[in-house]
Amino acid sequence: MIVIRFAKICLIAAGILGAGAVGLGAFGAHGLQEPLARWYPKAHEAKLATWNTAVTYQFYHALALLALGAASTAPTMSGGGRAVITRWWQFACWFWLIGVIIFSGMLYVLVLSDLKLLGAIVPIGGVLMILGWLALSVGAFRLSLTNGQ
Repeated sequence: MIVIRFAKICLIAAGILGAGAVGLGAFGAHGLQEPLARWYPKAHEAKLATWNTAVTYQFYHALALLALGAASTAPTMSGGGRAVITRWWQFACWFWLIGVIIFSGMLYVLVLSDLKLLGAIVPIGGVLMILGWLALSVGAFRLSLTNGQ
């Protein structure tokens, strides 16, 4: 039951983040260029690059959540055919999700509002995404120890 619920959370988050990344990427490419050029004549290219960074990181982590959700339901070779997740994979899921919301979300708001203070919050999201990748590695390492591989 825990495996199904965890996979469901990962896959729902992946779908929402992925759809959002596609939509926000399209908006950046087709609807944001002209307003940014009007609002910020000297900085519109940098702001668009910031927007694209937010979209890119959001999409990468949507794919990572998709892979984690799929991997968590796959039976392990030595696990008696049962799917196995680790607590560390759960940490990875939440670190990625919260990290993307903070990192990409603050970048989107920063581009649209020019509130410089938000720039100080963005790195917190980046650190959470890094912690997610490390948690994934620890979980895989511990899984290999448990299964003797």
